Amino acid sequence: MTVPLLRSQAAILVVDDDPDILDLVEILVSEAGLQPHCHADGDSALAALDRGDCEPALALLDILMPVMDGHELADALRQRRPQLPILFVSGFSPRRVSISDEGGPTALLHKPFRPQQLLEQIRLLLEQV
Repeated sequence: MTVPLLRSQAAILVVDDDPDILDLVEILVSEAGLQPHCHADGDSALAALDRGDCEPALALLDILMPVMDGHELADALRQRRPQLPILFVSGFSPRRVSISDEGGPTALLHKPFRPQQLLEQIRLLLEQV
């Protein structure tokens, strides 16, 4: 099921408060030849980024999370890395979700998603960089 990606071994910052989604995305991204850096909240993701633990080629963010939602996290990430591609994931209806394309490339993937859909969205965003 591997989708060819432009940057083999590229780091992907994955932030979702659902441990099942984190586990699934970690497996899929790893099998696609990428390096997932998974976090359950925005604060730990930003701390890891600020420490230099991860130099992401793309961020995959859940929109609805406690404390810091995906939009707030995206704003903080874009302050640090203005052109960072961001893939938002959401279980909400498309009518209830809005994303901004200010800064780097941005896309939205609705839950539940098929593995192929996730990997294709990652590939498309990485191609835009």
